[in-house]
Formats: sequence, structure tokens, C-alpha cells
Amino acid sequence: GEYMPGLLAPYTKELAALLLAELKCSNAQNHRNAAFCVRVLASLPPAQFPPVAVAQCLEGLGPLLNADEEGAARDNVVSAICAIAKAHPQQCPPEQALAAVVPFLPLTDDVQECLPVFDYLCGLMESSPGATAAYAQAILGAMGATAGDSNIPKRAVARMHECITRLNTAYPGALQDLVRGLPQEAQQGLEMLAARGK
Repeated sequence: GEYMPGLLAPYTKELAALLLAELKCSNAQNHRNAAFCVRVLASLPPAQFPPVAVAQCLEGLGPLLNADEEGAARDNVVSAICAIAKAHPQQCPPEQALAAVVPFLPLTDDVQECLPVFDYLCGLMESSPGATAAYAQAILGAMGATAGDSNIPKRAVARMHECITRLNTAYPGALQDLVRGLPQEAQQGLEMLAARGK
């Protein structure tokens, strides 16, 4: 399923109902597994992952974004919401996605999920700076805090580097102002990202 979500396409309506049940159960491992599956399904286009199925998955994911949820499960929920928001923005628009996930950054327990998260957030910061303005410093702080973790997927590091480079080219003054307001560790992490590949 991870690399071949198309194989699941004929069954998305049935899967969404099953995943909703798993997301609503009391078992954190089930939450984690179900959120991971939602993230995989989210890459399917609306014709294959229809709005009713997306809505069911969002219904189950939302309540799991809370401080009491087990960390790895919550990290997978954040990733799933970002994946849905990227592929199905009409059902999970940027303002809704940002308000939901940014308070739970950076990912700390399942950092393998960083790529879908930062791919979405970086894309928003690059294409819609107005929409992300209220969250930009928090997102940058999460990127900086994440940068030094050796377990982060290389593709996630590359995506963050690409984003920092683009933002520094387009908005150098604004970026520097935001970075100056971050903790020293996050600033150092962003410097590492910016220097990557030099």
C-alpha cells in the first residue's frame, strides 16, 4: 500500500469506513496504523478517493490531535492531515490544516513522517505566503528543530533546504526577522539546512 495506493483505489469507500472505526477506537497503535493508511490513500485523486471517504477520514483524524494522544500515533495523524490537505484542498483548506497541525510540530516520535508534513508546509510557504504568515515562524522553528535529527528522511531534509533557499531568495528580510525570533537551537538547525549542498 505504501508505494502502490492505486491498488487500493477500488476499495476506498469500504476502507474509509473501516479506518474511521479504527481511528475512533481506544488503541493508540490502531490510531497510528489507520492514520498511516489514510496518508497513503490521500495521494489518490478525488475520482479514486472520493469526498465522502475523505470526510470520513478527517472525522476520525481530527479528535486525535490532542496532547493526550500517544506521540507516534499523533505524528501519523499530522502527516495524514497534511497529505489530505495537499491532495484534497477543497475538503481540508490551508487555514484548517495549519490550525490543526502546527501546534503539534515538530514531529518527535515518528520522524519518518516528516516528508509529507514538510512537503505540504513548505509548498504553502512558497506559494501562499499570506496564508501561512501567522504560522511561518512556528513552521520555521519546527524545521530548525528537526534538521539535526539523523533519523529524518533525506528527502525531507532536501525539501526543507529547497524551501529555505527559495524563501531566502524571495523574502530575505522577512525570513531573517522571523529566524531571529526563534530559539538558538532552531536558528542553528535552519543554518544547517540553508548550508546543505554548498
